[in-house]
Amino acid sequence: MDKAYITIEKEDGTEEQMEIVSAFTLTESGKRCIIYKSETDNKCYAAACEDIKEYTDLDTNFTDSEKAQIQTVFDTIYKGVYEYE
Repeated sequence: MDKAYITIEKEDGTEEQMEIVSAFTLTESGKRCIIYKSETDNKCYAAACEDIKEYTDLDTNFTDSEKAQIQTVFDTIYKGVYEYE
């Protein structure tokens, strides 16, 4: 299976290519989400997105319940290997 990547604009204005490691839908809210990993510092991030295939309109604002669901997905994938931000 080929790896998928997205380009993220960071707070300092630079861009970084990140690997998509999982795409899923949150059960309670129905939000489509991705977990993506920085190849620079090995940190993982999550975002909701409008188009799960194109990874557009990323949104990182989650409720506490949604964060808990994302953490569960993350823990299932990595089991302590990487840090989730």
